[in-house]
Amino acid sequence: MPDLDFWVFDKALRAGERFSQENQHVKLSINISPDTVLSKNFVSKIKAHIEESTLSFSQIEIEITEELLVQNEVDVARVIDQLHDLGIAVAFG
Repeated sequence: MPDLDFWVFDKALRAGERFSQENQHVKLSINISPDTVLSKNFVSKIKAHIEESTLSFSQIEIEITEELLVQNEVDVARVIDQLHDLGIAVAFG
């Protein structure tokens, strides 16, 4: 699942780049599966994908399901803190 999520994430970034040419205030909300959020090097991979795009970290929102909080609260909190430190918003759906 992580490979698919990162592929979708990259495609969403490319689409967001096109939209941001017309509206610099565009914000992308991208759903990521719980398994991917807890995968090894998740934050560094997300960071690398965004750095390869023309979008800023503040234009990205990662949406994760609330069930993820139940799975591993400590690790999830760490990942959310790391995303926030980059300027990436996190939403729960």
